[in-house]
Amino acid sequence: MSDADSNFNEFVGDSDSYSGIEYNNSSLDGSDDSDGTDFVSIDDEDIDPDHLVEETRFADEQDAEAFRGISKHHYRVIILPLKNMNFPFFNYNFHSQLSDKGKIRLGGFLARADGLTQLHVTLKEEQPQSVGLVFRGPFQQDHALRRLKIGAGDDVSFAVKLSVNDWSCFSRYLRKAPSLRHLDLNYLTLGRAELENLASALQGIKLKTLGLSEVNNTEEMGEDDSLGILFTSMNPTDLETIDIVGCSVGVSECEGLANILRNKESKLEILNLDANPIDDDCVELLCKSLVGNTSLTILHLNNEDEDITDEGWKLFEKLVFDKSNLESIYQSNHTLRCVVGHPRPELIEVKEAQRAINKGHAKILTFLTNNKSGFNIEPFIGFDVEMMPHVLEFFGTDIRLNLSGSWPPLSLLYEIIRWWNVPELFSFPSAEKVRLSTRMNKLETENHGLVSEIEKLRAENSRLASEVNQFKSEKNESSNHERHQNSKRSRLD
Repeated sequence: MSDADSNFNEFVGDSDSYSGIEYNNSSLDGSDDSDGTDFVSIDDEDIDPDHLVEETRFADEQDAEAFRGISKHHYRVIILPLKNMNFPFFNYNFHSQLSDKGKIRLGGFLARADGLTQLHVTLKEEQPQSVGLVFRGPFQQDHALRRLKIGAGDDVSFAVKLSVNDWSCFSRYLRKAPSLRHLDLNYLTLGRAELENLASALQGIKLKTLGLSEVNNTEEMGEDDSLGILFTSMNPTDLETIDIVGCSVGVSECEGLANILRNKESKLEILNLDANPIDDDCVELLCKSLVGNTSLTILHLNNEDEDITDEGWKLFEKLVFDKSNLESIYQSNHTLRCVVGHPRPELIEVKEAQRAINKGHAKILTFLTNNKSGFNIEPFIGFDVEMMPHVLEFFGTDIRLNLSGSWPPLSLLYEIIRWWNVPELFSFPSAEKVRLSTRMNKLETENHGLVSEIEKLRAENSRLASEVNQFKSEKNESSNHERHQNSKRSRLD
């Protein structure tokens, strides 16, 4: 155990012994979920000695020992409000100015800040030390944290790597945040142990949004060790948005995402996979999981490397508008409105379907009326007559017909009735009857021709048989004559 660990209780002190700051409980609101709140910004750059906290200005001796060497801004504007639990937002940048004692003391404040709703931690070192000291607790009760963001600053060019111990502390902190709804991780490098810790901590949490930006695996991880570990453990019943940008997402990760999408209780509406090497295999996994999905509306697949081929993009077209038959059209996915990055977005965004209450009906109408040769009656040819009332009701509904605008209701009904196979209801021959009659006449004509041809073949066969018999007769006579001559010569000899 390190000196910092052994002296943890000494530096944390008694939570009720703070002095010099007035406690204000009215500013805490555990239910606040606003996205528009500004964090207090902290920047741990080199501090001018004139800006250090004076010894006499610390709230107590323990603060003076733990936070010696930090700026007045850090202490008065950031640390004291957290210490007195009268500010629901905390934004911190770790740097060398904060000692391990300071981190432990700060961690004690964080453990007791049960009214804290938003925490933003920005790390400016590639391998920051002792980050876990801030998250280690001890936590006496659950806290009200709803939004957590942790990662490197926007101005860095590296991914931060925390130790396994730091991630264990961080995961322990998450387990005490049952109200957490928004988690953002950016510019981090994670190994299998870190992912398993994080996945375990999130199992009991009902996240609404998960954001991962430039979060990548360590080089020593195998093919089966990926962010898919995290996605497989997610609770799909509350997730509404997943942003995974620039995280080297491949087949393994897409399998985890597919589990979320195919869950019948999934509420996921937006999935952003921009700047990832998504290929046709990934697309196939996603499309299969979206067959029965009724929640996802927008999918982002922008990728400059263009790993998805035209065949892959066509899988999305078939997913939302399968034209194999009318039943396939009706059973297509009608929730997915847009695939950002698709080279032919007009095939995905069926305008008629988006305005209709019953999108399956609207797509069927689009399929039947968007035909260069006119209204397409062919799909109805094989229907039984019992289906006619349902079909007439479908085309007789004005709201559906107005979506097309090119076929008035009476024209559509006439086309259907005139060419459908319903002789039981109408005196004029149906299209099926006309087709069968024409086919029968053609077959009868062909049959007459075949009979005539057979007669000709029979006559020819008879002629050939006669010739064969004549040939045999002549051959026999020749043979008899030859035997007679041979016999005559024998007697003369």
